[in-house]
Amino acid sequence: MEIVGKGSIEHLGTTKDGVNRWRLTVSLGRDHIDKGYKRERRVVRGSRREAERALRLFVNELESGLRADKKLVFADFAKTWLEERRQSGNYSVNTIKKNEYMLRVLMPYLGDVRLLDIDSMTISSLFVKLRSDRGGKPLSGTTAHDVFVMLNHMMKDAAHHRLIASNPCEVVKAPKTDTEEKEALSRDEARRMIELLSEGEPDANRTGALLALCAGLRREEVCGLRWKDFDAEAGCVRIAQAVTEHDKAPKPPKSKASVRAIPLDPDTAKRLGEWKERQKAELQDIGVEQVDSTPVVSNGVGEYMIPSNLSRWFRGFVAQNSFGRCGLHKLRHTFGTLLVASGIDLVTVAHLMGHSDTAMVSKVYAHVVPDNVVRATKALGGVLYGNASTTAVVMPFSSLGMSA
Repeated sequence: MEIVGKGSIEHLGTTKDGVNRWRLTVSLGRDHIDKGYKRERRVVRGSRREAERALRLFVNELESGLRADKKLVFADFAKTWLEERRQSGNYSVNTIKKNEYMLRVLMPYLGDVRLLDIDSMTISSLFVKLRSDRGGKPLSGTTAHDVFVMLNHMMKDAAHHRLIASNPCEVVKAPKTDTEEKEALSRDEARRMIELLSEGEPDANRTGALLALCAGLRREEVCGLRWKDFDAEAGCVRIAQAVTEHDKAPKPPKSKASVRAIPLDPDTAKRLGEWKERQKAELQDIGVEQVDSTPVVSNGVGEYMIPSNLSRWFRGFVAQNSFGRCGLHKLRHTFGTLLVASGIDLVTVAHLMGHSDTAMVSKVYAHVVPDNVVRATKALGGVLYGNASTTAVVMPFSSLGMSA
């Protein structure tokens, strides 16, 4: 398509909210049939600089032939986008369900909007509304952030397929998350938790919770663990698969980094061996043979336990033992936090937790532990005054009945 000149910008005034409106006009040259001049126009909002950028993108769209899809609205694109994700097999059922929810959030605002008309101002205004006057409960900062991340992926895919010239989300600042900082159990609470989980005869639920606390397993990894993944002689478990809430069969772990071997402390390894023998006897009583592929944390008939059932049991266990607010994931969080607090290097902690790098470890698990604050000031006193008795001593992780 031939473009004549660089186009023009005309100021149309301001909206009730005080936002500038601009008309972009691009000449396509003389129409040799109608003997007139062909023009394409578009109205945008924002500053003069944003209008100039929009004009450049508009010209690029026309030159690239992107206007062939000018009738495509966001709702139709979203339907195709979601179905492609579902059919690819690269995303879990949970991820698809989360995408469906977030698209329902977006549809009242973007559903009927042409894909070509979604610009940075449209997106910025959208998230202001989602965080304020949504017509119901406003979205939290964290949920709004997640919606933005998904929308960014969608518009990036649209640009990749040349449905739009560029991704408008690239120039929009993502909403800030407002999730409260995750708390971990204190050392004393962790010791008490281990004592309670180790009381009496072992069972599937107690074993699952113990693995979350003493090996840092995610609940999906706990439920996906098989006896073939437990090396009693070496005293370690290997994470090779996971069981999620909605998938019908085990699947690979969350990421490549999640496939890992985790050494167990002697007490936890011993407890796991005891549970293996007890589970074998229980299954024999109902005519089921325990084999290498039998789940470590199984239901009553030796099959994979649904993660939510393990979480439900743990909530009751916590309430019964007056632990306050404590979900199953808090045990894994405690594992990582106490490793960092005990002086274990971040690379090792990242490996044990199944993270690909140390960024998540330093951000999520490097809490300020009260005992460390006291030891830190004493350590400084030891340096300043030369008093060796005030030097901090790092508590070894084995003192919790755990090992790195």
